[in-house]
Amino acid sequence: MRKNLRKQNGVKYPIAYTIEGKKVLASEIGSNPEIWKGVKFYIPGCEGSAADEMQFLQRKHRRGVTSFFRHKPKEVDDRKSPDKYLHNLSETILKERFDKSEETGEFWITYYVMGGCPNFEKCPLRKHVNCNNSPTPITKKLNLRSTYDTCELEKREDGFIADLLLTNSKDESVKPLFFEVLVTHECSDKKKKSGNKIIELTIEKPKDAENDIIQNQGPIIEEFIFLRPYNAPKIPPISFYGFEEVELPCSYPKFGNFTLFKDGENYSGSCQLVDCKDVDSTIKDNTSLSISIPLDELKSVDLYELGMAFSFKTIHQIKDCTLCKYYKIPFGSSDLIDSRSCRLISSTYNYVDSEGNTNKIPQPYLFQLPWQCENFNKMKQASGCRSYIIDEDRINEWNNRIKKFHFKIILC
Repeated sequence: MRKNLRKQNGVKYPIAYTIEGKKVLASEIGSNPEIWKGVKFYIPGCEGSAADEMQFLQRKHRRGVTSFFRHKPKEVDDRKSPDKYLHNLSETILKERFDKSEETGEFWITYYVMGGCPNFEKCPLRKHVNCNNSPTPITKKLNLRSTYDTCELEKREDGFIADLLLTNSKDESVKPLFFEVLVTHECSDKKKKSGNKIIELTIEKPKDAENDIIQNQGPIIEEFIFLRPYNAPKIPPISFYGFEEVELPCSYPKFGNFTLFKDGENYSGSCQLVDCKDVDSTIKDNTSLSISIPLDELKSVDLYELGMAFSFKTIHQIKDCTLCKYYKIPFGSSDLIDSRSCRLISSTYNYVDSEGNTNKIPQPYLFQLPWQCENFNKMKQASGCRSYIIDEDRINEWNNRIKKFHFKIILC
């Protein structure tokens, strides 16, 4: 026991603090000792008690003079052990860094997330589109100063004590962030899995607390070995816990989607533009049919008409203007999407909307993109039209044509 105490009493420390909390380097005092006379020095993180006071000493040797701090020659408890000194010093340095960043408004951290589509390997739509969204690691930078404005030492939060706790004093809904210093003991598994955002820095020497905070240890880095440059300076492990590990900055392939809904005995069709990841989300409780086709295959296709023709054959013989023999391309018009209209009506039409208001509108099929087909209820018009005649040839043409597309069909 005596031997251990002598060993701890003899440890030389390069940094101490004044009662005002000012950091002092032993080398700084050694170059001009006169101005420091009468000043008391304390271990990092102290509260100014006599037990925390340190001595400033100098030792001459053949190469010159070494300046250092040391505990007073008396019993040294665990709080004053070299490991605890390094832990407290690192906490203090990190807090100083954060507090000083108020001047610039910047305190950056960098960590890795998985970019691209997380469902790439199992995606059933990959065979339908040219998709290059395979998962790959990317770096994400966060400015903690834009979220947090306070930093406290040894603060309790969510049943845990954080070495440093960053909080937002103006918005209590912002979850705090834990900074943990690892000198001898890492965070418990319970703390790591608590869901709190935790950054754990391994400290081997005081300088390590001044390193840029860049993740260099974690599942993504372990999986992608190339994230560890062989010629980069060796920095002790920095781990991130509780941060989102999936980022989706990729450009998802677009699909045109036709959905047929049923309300009692009545049907309605709707078209929309969706990302590939949202194709399945088009299914609702009242959905009867969903057809999704890659957008680049719909350059000359009326998706609404195709969907109605397919619904006619597979779901129900629904009446709709687009399936009528009198729904044709006007004379002199080009054969383009949305150019068809009813030959039996005049250039304007009295249309009664759902609220009973009568409006004069142009042709019943308005000129619009193929996934925006809700301005005119062609089913309602067809069901009350005494001149309506099914165009079997056009329905068969569409059902033969759909086989040439890459598509996903969901029948409910």
